[in-house]
Amino acid sequence: MLKRLTRSLDKKLQMALQKDSDRQPSSTLAPTPSAFPDQSAQPTSSSRSPLPTRTLYLQRPGGVFNTSLKILDSDSTTPLYSMDRTHKRLTITASSSSTPLAIVTFHGLNGCHPTIVHGDQPLTLTPSSPLARSFNFQTAIGSLTWRVNSGHGRRIILETATGEWIAKVETNILTRNGAGRIELANADIEGWALEEVVVTGMVMVEVQRRVRMHS
Repeated sequence: MLKRLTRSLDKKLQMALQKDSDRQPSSTLAPTPSAFPDQSAQPTSSSRSPLPTRTLYLQRPGGVFNTSLKILDSDSTTPLYSMDRTHKRLTITASSSSTPLAIVTFHGLNGCHPTIVHGDQPLTLTPSSPLARSFNFQTAIGSLTWRVNSGHGRRIILETATGEWIAKVETNILTRNGAGRIELANADIEGWALEEVVVTGMVMVEVQRRVRMHS
């Protein structure tokens, strides 16, 4: 009887040891990628390249009193757009076409409320602050805002609803021909998107000029 009991306990002990051995991981198994991600493949903040930029240049042929403006590509030579101004209207034309790209009409006592037709599409700039310090407009990526970034309105910035900048415009009246520049946050802004940036940016520049005239 004692022998049978001993053999039974030995058998149960062997079975328990075998189960415990089965639960131990094999030393030849490699860790799964999900458990041990490759940290060397993860970009760090210091290794991320900065966002590419593109700069367009504003040129005023004939000096500071000329009401016409040229917008040149980043090589400072290739014309992209031209702008002509009258008391009530702003006309922007692409250099590749004789048809106006956009026609802007100014309303109000100080002419600071623009109505824009971009191609055959109306484009609405909605004031979002007193004294025309910022304007909103709707695009395919949501609402964008032009706002004044300096006390005299000579530096303006275009931002998304989350505060990411799309473009910056700086105007300069102290030089004879060079009138400023447009800096784009992404060099891939082209086509209709570039046109909207240029058109609304130039309208914002003109609004700020009118604000200064009446202040």
